[in-house]
Amino acid sequence: MNITVHSKDRVKEFQSEKVNMLIDIGTNGEIVIGKKDRMLATATAAGPALEGGNISCGTGCIAGAIASVTYQKDAFIYEVIGNQQPIGMCGSGIIDTIAEGLRHGWIDSTGRLAETFANGEVVVYHNDKEGSIKITQKDIREIQLAKSALRSGIECLMQEYGASSNDINHVYLAGGFGSNINIENAVRIGLIPEELKDKIKISGNTSLGGTVKYLLDKNCKENLDTIVEKAKAINLSMSPQFNHLFIENMFY
Repeated sequence: MNITVHSKDRVKEFQSEKVNMLIDIGTNGEIVIGKKDRMLATATAAGPALEGGNISCGTGCIAGAIASVTYQKDAFIYEVIGNQQPIGMCGSGIIDTIAEGLRHGWIDSTGRLAETFANGEVVVYHNDKEGSIKITQKDIREIQLAKSALRSGIECLMQEYGASSNDINHVYLAGGFGSNINIENAVRIGLIPEELKDKIKISGNTSLGGTVKYLLDKNCKENLDTIVEKAKAINLSMSPQFNHLFIENMFY
């Protein structure tokens, strides 16, 4: 479910009567929840894995990156950004591969890769000249840590705000790899709560979009001042609940 949200659809969200959430997935997962009279914001250190960092064959969301993966009849089918020779796998492709492993049983709920895979690695693409693009047991663990941190941050902020999934109108999913992410697979690995799945709207690079808007919209600074005034920052490092959730969400 990839839905592009244009700026005109979210320009007044900070004035909304309904509760909305923004999740910016990157090395830090920034999360905001609220409506016009009250907002809470936090950030959790997800690490670079979701953007392809610290992954054996990881790369950014660039031309040549494997961005989509399915597993059918004991073979991988993949899509490459730019339709060119694969050079690595970006975050969305890694999420897809792990989700397929969970779906087909060669990754278990603890994140353990089946012993049937030689050398503890799953080869998604191989070329005799260029070599292999793969994910390893270590890669699976890196994603496990990152997704648990982000998921725990989402749940912790919802609890702090006093909102259930039913209370949330829309979830705007932002970040460099957000436009390629498969929402079903993100839910399957536990990155995003299933209860929020049908509320998600893909928003792309909101950081860059916000910068452009600030430069071009004369009212933007005033709007930002209003948001800052009504927003409260939550430090998750001081939250016992976050630590509890982090352990609980480690499982796939």
